[in-house]
Amino acid sequence: MNYPTTNKPHKLRYTGDAPLLLGNSLHDPATPWIWSANAARQLGPKAVLLTYEGWGGTASTARTSARRTSSTST
Repeated sequence: MNYPTTNKPHKLRYTGDAPLLLGNSLHDPATPWIWSANAARQLGPKAVLLTYEGWGGTASTARTSARRTSSTST
């Protein structure tokens, strides 16, 4: 997967007012957790990173955990 890229990395810019929830699995080989951590850092205080301590895609494996977390963290 070491293909050359034509889209060089750039800083994220978010100008919206809504808070952002980023989610990632700690052990997802396709989208490493550090990518989400860097995105959250770049987005600043409007971003929150929800980390699922498991394997695979967050959207499919952590859906129930995310619902539980968001409903208990008010």
